[in-house]
Amino acid sequence: RALAVLKLNNTMLPTLFQYFIKSPFFESLIRNKKLGTAQMRINLGDLSNFQIPLPPLNEQKRIVSKIEELFSRIDSVKQSLEYTKLQLEQYRQSLLKSAFEGKHTEKWESVKLESITEKILNTNPKDTPDHKFKYCDIASIDNTNHIIVNPKNFLGKDAPSRARQIIHQEDVIFSTVRTYLHNFAIVPSELNNQLCSTGFCVLRGDDSIITKLIFYLVQTIQFESYLNPLQRGTSYPAVRNNDILNYTFLLPPLDEQEQIVSQIEQGFSLIENTTQIVESTLQKLQTMKMSVLKQAFEGKLVAQD
Repeated sequence: RALAVLKLNNTMLPTLFQYFIKSPFFESLIRNKKLGTAQMRINLGDLSNFQIPLPPLNEQKRIVSKIEELFSRIDSVKQSLEYTKLQLEQYRQSLLKSAFEGKHTEKWESVKLESITEKILNTNPKDTPDHKFKYCDIASIDNTNHIIVNPKNFLGKDAPSRARQIIHQEDVIFSTVRTYLHNFAIVPSELNNQLCSTGFCVLRGDDSIITKLIFYLVQTIQFESYLNPLQRGTSYPAVRNNDILNYTFLLPPLDEQEQIVSQIEQGFSLIENTTQIVESTLQKLQTMKMSVLKQAFEGKLVAQD
């Protein structure tokens, strides 16, 4: 990258100049002078010839002092909001942890995932070369919201080599590669009887478990902590399906499963709503900083000399 080296004389405080080049005023100057298409750049001569508002030194000092005072307040609020985000995530994990502790009744039993899930059928789509199907691979997973997005469309003859597993509505698909990236989701109705990659472990609950309970189980810290040491390989660390299916947990009766799922979803809804408020406020804080800088270089932040 090309860098411009600017040496200030003693007419402008270096700190004020640093704020200036972060300001909307400077951004507008740059935007009007940017050249190029593939790589945007600005001519050094244009940069040197910019006309900028320059208050007297005493006023500059007051501007810097006021900017730093206001930025300090904004950063303090931002720090509190970031801590709130951390607390929300801790609350999420607390909800999940309590859901599988078996403290509500004595009817819980210890089971392996293998014992409460069904065997998944494999197929070779190339056997029906003109048949169209939807295909879900790792790239199809939104690992923030845990949903399947943009599944690919193929004809059987063009099927990827990993397109082998038949998925049903409400299956939980869990990526066996880099499990700490949390690539998992519930299969929606529009992908019923379609195909997913063999890079997923497909978890299809039997009559003893509600699908969403499996979905929440794989989100727990306990499940992640169990899998992480079992990953093999360096370039693409992964676990085997059997590693996942051997996971042991406490399974409550069906009627209690419904209550647990309801409690988790109520808690998650509260967390989501609060998180949106926090994120919105964080964006507003950044806007406030830009507003402070805008006022500073319009001569509106402090009294002018």
